[in-house]
Amino acid sequence: MMILDNKPLMEQDDYNGNSTLFAPHRTKSILDGDTFTPLTANEFVQVYETSLSNRPKKKFVYLFPIWLEEKLRGFDDPIIRVCQKFTGKYSYYFSLIITSMVAIEIAFIAPFVLFILGQDPLATEFTYLGLLLALLSQVPKRFLWRFRPFMVRRAIIRKKDNTSSFPSRAVTCSVVYSYAICWTAYYYQQQAAEAEFGSSASVSQVQWWMPFLFIIMIALSSFARINLGVHYPSDCVGGVIQGTMVCLIGTSFRAIDVVGCRSCWNDSCYATTLSQTLSFSNLGRLNYVMFAILLALCIIIPIVSTMKPVDFWSKCDRVYGMLFPAVCFQLLFLCPKSYDISASLPHPPSPSWYSFMFSLSIALIAIILGGRIKVKYSLITFWGLFLTLTICLFSWRLALV
Repeated sequence: MMILDNKPLMEQDDYNGNSTLFAPHRTKSILDGDTFTPLTANEFVQVYETSLSNRPKKKFVYLFPIWLEEKLRGFDDPIIRVCQKFTGKYSYYFSLIITSMVAIEIAFIAPFVLFILGQDPLATEFTYLGLLLALLSQVPKRFLWRFRPFMVRRAIIRKKDNTSSFPSRAVTCSVVYSYAICWTAYYYQQQAAEAEFGSSASVSQVQWWMPFLFIIMIALSSFARINLGVHYPSDCVGGVIQGTMVCLIGTSFRAIDVVGCRSCWNDSCYATTLSQTLSFSNLGRLNYVMFAILLALCIIIPIVSTMKPVDFWSKCDRVYGMLFPAVCFQLLFLCPKSYDISASLPHPPSPSWYSFMFSLSIALIAIILGGRIKVKYSLITFWGLFLTLTICLFSWRLALV
């Protein structure tokens, strides 16, 4: 039986290219070509007992079963070992780049950008995908604690992340973003076909390259997270399952929204006459009952999510602050069924170059400031983001009328 030191792994430095800190059952670095020797059952339990002091102190947090860890490690540890053969600085930065490409913040801000650009069918779809991605991916992380591989010395410490390991949100995002890319490609191809051959034209929803996109995105994001020592392969499998659920449920929510509001896909969500058109000059037509309901939800949901003992997610201020403006815009300005006179915005013009500049600039500022500014009360961050993005989005689209 080997002796484990009790130094908290949370205090270790970030990436160290020369690090050889592996699971305690390895007598050599993997760089020296050591042979993988599984932990005994007692040693495995001892690793976790040593690390229990690092688990979060929040209420309603349950430990990932050790017996399940024991079952999964025959699958997890060999793959971790293979992925962490690449420990140089190039693999480190490659993994960071891949991680940034599947960052969840992209889902937060994408609907805002698309609504600014007038791509309302895509923006509506991505709004529901973004909301579900944010909420569903956080539920297991909030209530189920699984030590990350580097925390229990089953991987080299290359990057610290002190949240729960299961499932891999990056892999979940890779599935959802792949689906979003496929949906976007189908939408524009369908639009082009209808423009050329009429409204009866149709294109295939599934094309040859789409499965390869999913496979590549999942493989790259899984490798990146395992290589950094912050996820197990089984976390990545969980991320794939979770991402698939988000896509299926998100598409179902969009279908419900179409029934309740009308679809922007076939332009039926837009005003066709002047008497139906919402603009700066006739905002008195706005559905103020819907406005009051949305305002109440925007007040209640962030408070409940951040108060103890719920304390749902440290990113709640950014999630709600970036996504709620898109939800409010869609339900207030692109939902004619909620009005007696079927009021809505008219069909937007094609996006101009300055639309891209404006939307991307505001989005980038929101992401950077939302992540960098640390205030005592997260509700301040929420209201700052929410009001800024709401004013920008509402004003921009109304100015196009």
